[in-house]
Amino acid sequence: MNARSVLSKAVLPLGLLALMAGILSCATPVETGPRAWIDWPLDGHEVEVGTTVTLIAHAYATEGVAEVHLSVDRHPYRIGQPTQPGEQFVEASMEWTATEPGVYLLSITAFDTAGEASTPADVTVRVPGGEVSSSPVPTEIPTAVPPEGTPPLAATPPPAATPLPRTATPPPAGTPPPSTPTAPPPTVAPPPPTIVSFAASPPSVVAGGCTRLSWAVEGAISAVYLDTEGAGDHDSRDRCPTSSTTYTLRAVGPGGETSASLTVNVTQPSPTPADTEGPSVSGIDESADPIAWPPNCPRREVTISANITDPSGVSAAKLTYRVVEGSRQGSWQAIGMSHAGNRYSATVTAQALQISLNPPVENLATLQYYIQAFDTRGNQSQTSTGTVTIEYCPG
Repeated sequence: MNARSVLSKAVLPLGLLALMAGILSCATPVETGPRAWIDWPLDGHEVEVGTTVTLIAHAYATEGVAEVHLSVDRHPYRIGQPTQPGEQFVEASMEWTATEPGVYLLSITAFDTAGEASTPADVTVRVPGGEVSSSPVPTEIPTAVPPEGTPPLAATPPPAATPLPRTATPPPAGTPPPSTPTAPPPTVAPPPPTIVSFAASPPSVVAGGCTRLSWAVEGAISAVYLDTEGAGDHDSRDRCPTSSTTYTLRAVGPGGETSASLTVNVTQPSPTPADTEGPSVSGIDESADPIAWPPNCPRREVTISANITDPSGVSAAKLTYRVVEGSRQGSWQAIGMSHAGNRYSATVTAQALQISLNPPVENLATLQYYIQAFDTRGNQSQTSTGTVTIEYCPG
């Protein structure tokens, strides 16, 4: 066996090994971080204005999926979280409404439990209705036509390329040598956003009432969320909790995430105390004292009035009276009292006095009376009494 044969047998395996190493070095690297992709809608999907699109996406992360973010034109729109936190493979379904014509970029980004974000998965959605194309239509340039009978022009060959000199020109004397480029300084990540304020006005409400949550966030900010709703860095929202509720404000940026919590306490309205008291009777007044007898005399009737009030409302009031002359006492008579506002009144006539005492009075007599009132709860007032003098008027 000669030397050339031995050399060829040794070089051939080494060449094959080098070729395999080159192929392996050019292989596509395996993606290791979280991944996200959009199943629906397809890129270029078209919908009408006012249509709600249900976006369906999937996410995968070796460390477990923590959140899935939906953004519109790179602006945060909504956050989705797995049913079981930390799952490696999840499906996300989020809704977006096309409110105006245009071309929208919908993006999905997955975050794993270590805080690493995936490359955004994008689709475009078209909403027809007046959008203006961003690419101008090219204008056609006319070509000159030579006169008839003109011989065609001969093709002009391009000029020959002039070779560049290969000898380097030395720099002038005294020129300093070129400086060695320095490495750029290391990139320092900005600090997380700062939540300057987060407050509720009023801080507590009675059940059925509302409060306004307001906040201010400063620094390098990518997105701000009130619970799972996207919001601005200086913004507010109205909330009407039915029970004591804790709200969470999250600010996300290139340098990390900051959060703050706020609890709005809800109290129940105080019950109305039970009404167990009867109406109040005050300001009793008689229109005439004394009154005259018999009926053909002047001042032959008297109107008795009083103020009657109750928190639950007055349901009824009555005036009860009798005539007393010496040892004679008439029977008690009762008449209802009418009212204007809180002022109740009833009129006793000479005819009623005659019925009350028979035979009629001949000497000085007295009209005795008392007022009773009832509220809507059935409570009765304390009895309020009074007297009016009756004088005999000779015929």
